[in-house]
Amino acid sequence: MVACSLLYATVRTRATNVPVAALEAMVLLGGGKRALCYAAPTIAPEQQADAYHRVAEHLRERGEVTQARSALRQALQAAQAIEWERPRAEALAAVAEALAQVTRGGDWKSPAGRRRRSGGPRSGGGRRCG
Repeated sequence: MVACSLLYATVRTRATNVPVAALEAMVLLGGGKRALCYAAPTIAPEQQADAYHRVAEHLRERGEVTQARSALRQALQAAQAIEWERPRAEALAAVAEALAQVTRGGDWKSPAGRRRRSGGPRSGGGRRCG
């Protein structure tokens, strides 16, 4: 419990630059809703799409399918906001595959290792944690 509280406090103070690994750890510690909230203010839509996708993967593994679908919808929204065509297409394809798999109850993995950074301009976005 102390580790979980420390993680939440750390994430809360650095909410605009939360490493995806911290979001994944938050889900593993039972904080799926908070992880989704903290994924929102990440800087680039590409990073945001990846963060939501990876959080969704962990939520699904924990049996939280409804939250996983919600995270994937947010990943889809972020992927659509990616400016550069190739990274946008890769992110959209990965999210579509994950949505299809979670709907059928299949196994899927986040494509973090497959995607490359576009090097394009960054933009903010997302909702604020309340």
